[in-house]
Amino acid sequence: MSALNKGLVTGFEENAVHILQSARSREINARQELREQIMSRGAEQEALAQKARDARSSTGDDQIIVRASIEFSNFCRQRCSFCGMTATNKQLQRYRLSAGQMFDIVKDVSALGVSDLHLASGEDWAFKADALSPVIRQAVAAGMEVTLVTGHRKIEDYAVWKAKLAVEIDGRADEAADRPNRDARRDVWLREQGTKVLRIPALEVLTSPDAVADGILRMALAMIEV
Repeated sequence: MSALNKGLVTGFEENAVHILQSARSREINARQELREQIMSRGAEQEALAQKARDARSSTGDDQIIVRASIEFSNFCRQRCSFCGMTATNKQLQRYRLSAGQMFDIVKDVSALGVSDLHLASGEDWAFKADALSPVIRQAVAAGMEVTLVTGHRKIEDYAVWKAKLAVEIDGRADEAADRPNRDARRDVWLREQGTKVLRIPALEVLTSPDAVADGILRMALAMIEV
């Protein structure tokens, strides 16, 4: 608030301080209340569990989806300041899983009843698309839905994976140099191959992650139903 005090005094400073202090107080009280509820036992614990069941039932969906994520490579060619995988992170110990290692993991998580598998990596172009294809086929054969989170890939890779929905998160890097033109050409090619392209501004992901995730899920489910 010191910066405000150097300017005109309008009464805003005192109101702002009061608002911030009240918000902080409510936040602390809410955290304490939440902690007490989580640590409750006996009748109080059962009452909390019933509230949770009622909240779940109110959504009309009592199904529990068990998901697993395999991060098969943490190599990345991008330099995103917010991500630990960034190419500039010299302290990160890099790795790539082999197809055999991923086969074993898919087999294990399938036995646990996993129905949704995320295969994730940095933007690792050295990891070839056809090396991942057998793993995808194994997971699909086991009854799992597969989601790939691999960053920007060559357009041919999507054809190899037989992708039906491509989700792009567009940040500042996507506006630089020839990137918009390249993205546009790739979008056209993907659509010609029967792949839908959903582009989402990075700001929406940061400000409304739940809404973005829900939108992606709804589109994917609609495609499955069709």
